[in-house]
Amino acid sequence: MSPQNVSNADGYKSIAIIPDTQTLALYAQPSFSVLTNWLKDNKEELGIELAIHVGDIVNERDSHSQWTVARNSFKALDGVIPYVFSAGNHDVEIQKIDGKWYGLRNTPLMNQYFPYSELSARPTFGGTFEEGRVDNTYSYFTINNVNFMVISLEESPRVEVLEWANKITEQNKDKKVIITTHEYLSFDGNPITNDTQDHLPFVGGSTTGEEMWDLFVKKHENITAVIAGHVGYPDLVSTKRVGENGNTLKFFVMHNSWIVMIITMAQVRDLEW
Repeated sequence: MSPQNVSNADGYKSIAIIPDTQTLALYAQPSFSVLTNWLKDNKEELGIELAIHVGDIVNERDSHSQWTVARNSFKALDGVIPYVFSAGNHDVEIQKIDGKWYGLRNTPLMNQYFPYSELSARPTFGGTFEEGRVDNTYSYFTINNVNFMVISLEESPRVEVLEWANKITEQNKDKKVIITTHEYLSFDGNPITNDTQDHLPFVGGSTTGEEMWDLFVKKHENITAVIAGHVGYPDLVSTKRVGENGNTLKFFVMHNSWIVMIITMAQVRDLEW
C-alpha cells in the first residue's frame, strides 16, 4: 500500500524504514530534517509507531558537522516516534594496516551524538551487546497489541555478536523479532556472500548475509523480517525465505536517501507485510 491509501483511521499501524542518509548528510543537509519532520507530521495519518534507520547515517565517519545534522534531524522524532538505528560502513572507523584498509569495531562519533545514556533511558530499551555502546542493541515495542523486539546489529556482525543475538532471541520467544543491520541482502534478493560483498574487511572478523542466515536468522521461528540498506540499486528489494522451523521471513533492502518505506499492518494478531 502507498501512503495515499493507508490510513490510521482504517485500523492500520506502520513502521517507517529510513534508508542510508549519507547523501543527505553530505550534499543536502536541510533535507535530512525535512525527512524526519515528514515522519513526525504524518505520524497520526499513517499510524507510524516505529522508525528504523538501516545505517550509513552519515557519509564521512569523522565529520562532526554531518553527525550534528543527523542528531538535530532525529530530534524531530524524540518523544514522538521511537526509532532504532544501525551503524553502516560509512559510520565505522577505518585504519590502514600493512598497506591495506580495514574496518574497525569503533564508532566514536555515533556513540557521541547518539549516546548510550540517552538510549538506555528510553522505555523501549532492552539492552546492548556491550554496555555503554550503541552498536548492537535490542528494543521492545508493542504495535496493534503485538509485542515486537527489534535487534539492531553492527555492520557485517562478528560471530560473537550473532551468538549474543541468538541468545536474546531465544529468551524472547513470545515476541515477533525484526532484525536490522546495514548489509545483508544483495540487489538480486539473495543474502550477500563472500563473492558479492563490497565492504572493507574488519579487524576481528565479520560475517556475510548468508552466514548470518545460517548462524542466526534461519534458526528462530519468531524472527519475521530482516531489514537492511547498503545496496544502491535498485532502490528497493524485497524477497522471502523459509526458516528451518517452517516460518516465512521477509527480507527488505533499501538505499535511496530520498525514499522512506512505510510497512503497514492491520488490526490482527499477525503481521501483514
